[in-house]
Amino acid sequence: MGSSTRSVCHLTTHLLSLLLTPLQAMLPWDAEDKPGPGWPGKTAVESNQAWPVGQQPANLIAWPREQGRPQSCWKVTLLHDTVEGWPGKCEDLPENLAARGNEHFCEKTCTENPECMAWQFTMDGSCLQGSSLQCHLTGSSSVPLQRAQWLQHGDVRVIRNMTGWDILNLRPLGIGSGASDQATQIEHCRDYCYSLLGCEYWTFAQSGCFAEDPTAQNSAGMPHVAQYPLTLSGASNTSELALTVVAGEFIQHICPAKQSSQDELGGFSFSAVILPKSGPDRFSFFLTVAMTVLATCLVVGCAVFSYWLYLRNSHDEDAAALQKRSICAGSRGDDSEESNEGDVENAELADRERRMKVTSASTPFADRAGSWRYMPVDGGGRSPLPSQENLGPGSVPPPPMHNHSFVNSFNTVGSASSFAKSSHLLSTSAEAPYVDRSPSPQRIL
Repeated sequence: MGSSTRSVCHLTTHLLSLLLTPLQAMLPWDAEDKPGPGWPGKTAVESNQAWPVGQQPANLIAWPREQGRPQSCWKVTLLHDTVEGWPGKCEDLPENLAARGNEHFCEKTCTENPECMAWQFTMDGSCLQGSSLQCHLTGSSSVPLQRAQWLQHGDVRVIRNMTGWDILNLRPLGIGSGASDQATQIEHCRDYCYSLLGCEYWTFAQSGCFAEDPTAQNSAGMPHVAQYPLTLSGASNTSELALTVVAGEFIQHICPAKQSSQDELGGFSFSAVILPKSGPDRFSFFLTVAMTVLATCLVVGCAVFSYWLYLRNSHDEDAAALQKRSICAGSRGDDSEESNEGDVENAELADRERRMKVTSASTPFADRAGSWRYMPVDGGGRSPLPSQENLGPGSVPPPPMHNHSFVNSFNTVGSASSFAKSSHLLSTSAEAPYVDRSPSPQRIL
């Protein structure tokens, strides 16, 4: 291939590397996207620069949303169930009147609502749904429960351990209920944040559990939401509360792409071809498909163009070689044509001479003398043709005579050489004495 083909291939490779860069870049929900030691910084710029992607992930950036509202996620994890011994006596849960008297519908509506942490169905048919840290009471309740569950929607990615940090504007939830040891209390605090979709920060200090809760408001009428991006003005590791924080996390809620189970066709899985409904996985899917199609088109286009250049160069080389051979063959062809024409003429001349050659083969002209075909030679060298007068009885008359030359009357037709040979024979006969050659007269073929 020529230099132009190599240039095209190099350009295609460069374009592919640029196109595939977004696929190789880290996304806000990747496990490796964690802040460096400079986070939280003094300013928002410093805090964002501490992240590999150049910005702190926004809340629910990895969750499907429609018109600003979080959508249902296919993955729901059961954290606690009254069937397994969990008390399930959550306090302050509002009633869902649409599901009253129907336990199955009460469970279904909470499972499909990402903002529903727990549900209860009482013996009198009431359906209670919502969020509460006080769900581990062991005492009796005024209304006996028929069934209750604590759910977690989607997955949770722990971004950073926040032990020793005081995150401002978190909702204080207290110690909780149903647990006397600190480890269980920390677990309940963590489960609360894991189950509450809007919660990204939770800490546990000596005074109890603190969690981010956009559904609740503080004394100023503002929701309990942490600063974004988090800076040293919205968090502290030197305050009195920070010194008592023994556990805490900065987490991210993620709705993962749905993975279908392997079917019965030899264990083959079709999960790779399932289109995510929404969220970051849907964005990644379309980005990957678009980049793959574009890269494939560039590779195929480069291959076709290179092959076209190769064919064109080959055709030019073949045409040049053919023209060169034609020029060489043409210079030799002129001489060959002249030589061939001379050979043909010589062959024709030789053929005519062979056909018109005068031989001395002995073949009688006639059976007897007196025939017009009998040609005796007199002593004077004359060979008069027989006439009608000197024909004897029974002789064959000669053909009608015209005013022809001697050569034509003698039936000599052909080349000059045959005429010369005939003249030589006649001149030789004129000098020789008369000889009777009737038994074997000469003939001319």
